[in-house]
Amino acid sequence: MVPIKLEYFRIIWLSLIIILSFSFVVRANSSDSERLSIAGSAFNNNVAVKLLEKINISSEMSSEDLSVTYVDVPEFDVEKLIDYVMSGKYDIGIVSIEELIKKFEEKNLVYLSLLAQPFTYANNGEMFRVQDSIYGDIVLSEIGKFGVIPLGFWNHPQSHLVTKKHIENVEDLKGLKIATPQKYSYSTIFALGASPVAMSFSEVYGALQTGVVDGIEQYSYKSYDVPDVVFYSGSIITNYRSETGIFIVSVNSWKRWTESKRSIVRSAIKDTEKVFRGEILQSEEKLESLVAAMGIRFENLHALDGTEKARKFSQERWVRRVGDVGFRAIELMNRAIDGELPSSIQVDEHEPRRGDASEAAVYFATDRSDSQMSDLSERFGVDRSSAPEVSCGEIVFDNDKIRKVGSEFAGNLWIDSIHGVSKDKSCVQLLSDISKLQSGKLVIFIHGYWNTFESSARRAVGVAEDLGITDRLVLWSWPSLGVRGGYFYDEESVEWSSVNFQEFLGLLLKRSEVDSVDLIAHSMGNRIILKSLLLNLPEATKIQNIVFVAPDVASDVFLSAINRYKSSGALRTLYASQNDRALLVSKYIHSAARAGIGGESIIIAGGLDSVDATLVEKVWGVNHNHALQIPEAVGDLRSLLSSLKSASQRGLMRGERDGLSFWLIQPRN
Repeated sequence: MVPIKLEYFRIIWLSLIIILSFSFVVRANSSDSERLSIAGSAFNNNVAVKLLEKINISSEMSSEDLSVTYVDVPEFDVEKLIDYVMSGKYDIGIVSIEELIKKFEEKNLVYLSLLAQPFTYANNGEMFRVQDSIYGDIVLSEIGKFGVIPLGFWNHPQSHLVTKKHIENVEDLKGLKIATPQKYSYSTIFALGASPVAMSFSEVYGALQTGVVDGIEQYSYKSYDVPDVVFYSGSIITNYRSETGIFIVSVNSWKRWTESKRSIVRSAIKDTEKVFRGEILQSEEKLESLVAAMGIRFENLHALDGTEKARKFSQERWVRRVGDVGFRAIELMNRAIDGELPSSIQVDEHEPRRGDASEAAVYFATDRSDSQMSDLSERFGVDRSSAPEVSCGEIVFDNDKIRKVGSEFAGNLWIDSIHGVSKDKSCVQLLSDISKLQSGKLVIFIHGYWNTFESSARRAVGVAEDLGITDRLVLWSWPSLGVRGGYFYDEESVEWSSVNFQEFLGLLLKRSEVDSVDLIAHSMGNRIILKSLLLNLPEATKIQNIVFVAPDVASDVFLSAINRYKSSGALRTLYASQNDRALLVSKYIHSAARAGIGGESIIIAGGLDSVDATLVEKVWGVNHNHALQIPEAVGDLRSLLSSLKSASQRGLMRGERDGLSFWLIQPRN
């Protein structure tokens, strides 16, 4: 008998602890330290505790003083794990897909539940491609509807079947009794025509040896021997079933934490995903090499005759349960598996910035909750202000002359301590006064989904520099959760913030010191501008430019707002791109076209300059920040703001559809 001892499930947990521990200051006996609890099932708590006892990282690694504890939730209590996280009993939960589906129902988690269907992936590489594509974005957004924040995926190596009988096709599995300790495996066993037999991990090996069952499901993270019977006549069928889950945290816990703590957890989970993906891919290769060296027959389940038929039958049954949206999910997943969708979030290439940005001045106005802390990254959180109140001030930063176009500002930045932070009406007074010091003009920039206050401030500084804005740029920072899985919370926040912005903008436009205003919005932030425009304020004639960059707004809603906006004089410009990853996610989530999608779908309307950045987008890029990131598009937006020229006057290529013109940005030769 040859032991296979990889124990990956346990290693996943231990490595998360290691990475977290290197990020946190762990003082198990400190009564002053803040506690962080992580809960999951089927882990070795004693080993985790022993590991934690040995960790003593310098507090200089982080400003947080944390005591990290792990709770091994008993099997009989696992179904309550999600409730425990949502109630705040535990901070982070390590939960399986099946547990989430059982809690929130399959019909409410269609894209997630497809991941749990039999025969989903032929190998682990396919699994990772799906998770990293827009399919994975949709899955995390689905989960975020229910008051928990998904922080990332965790994965096990795919399990395999060990049978006494030699298996050449799916028909050979029919009627066999397959022992498994995992109840979520039953649907796969049934789909193969076999019968599941419930047994504990400790029982399955002996049951196969004694002939009580014909086969077992074996996990490469558990210690099993390859039974003698396999050497003579049996088979090992690899890539039988994948087990995947999600790291979750409650919205309330996330909002309560400091940004430093949130950042550490995000980074730790991201690093954990990366480390174990490499390990899992290696284990897949090593298992096949090991089995081949032993002379044991083995087959990839997906290579067996009949598997594809069983997969289609299983998916048809699933679609009948979830409805027609299931067809869209299957089509999108197949595209992700085939590599037709971006397989990872790429960092686009940038070029050196032209010109001197030393004159850029950036201010902020925000309705985020105010912690009163002095550090810019901690001052304004992810929660909505309780009043609500608007806070504003100046963002001071060191000019970064080597930063490239479109890249995030990475230098030092802080809130001006001389004038401090103003509130509400004092905000309007401050911004009116600073506009008068320049030319009476303000440029207001509204960020999109998935932004902390710090990340939005860094984006605003980059925008001011790249666009050569010498007037005062004002960042409107609304309370985004600042995390990939926070889409639905962000939708509620942007709706809430719209009311505050409308009042803020109305008061600002009434000030005699303010002669003109340019509005630039990105992604979900466009919803705030559209709602404000529909008010048709008398003072709206002061608005010179309205720029919609990749608007995450339903196309029909966007068109309706544009047509209803009656103010004359403002130059309205839409920047769109065909392969905008973020908007493709939004399109699937809402089952509705998005206004920021370019190409053949670009919106064209009277009184709107529609500019398509498709020709300059990156092949495998995210392509959501095009007018703020891709040099050719940035250059056109810069020209628009400085010259107030329409698209027809800026040297763009003209296109036409239904008798209306649109404009294309061309790559540089």
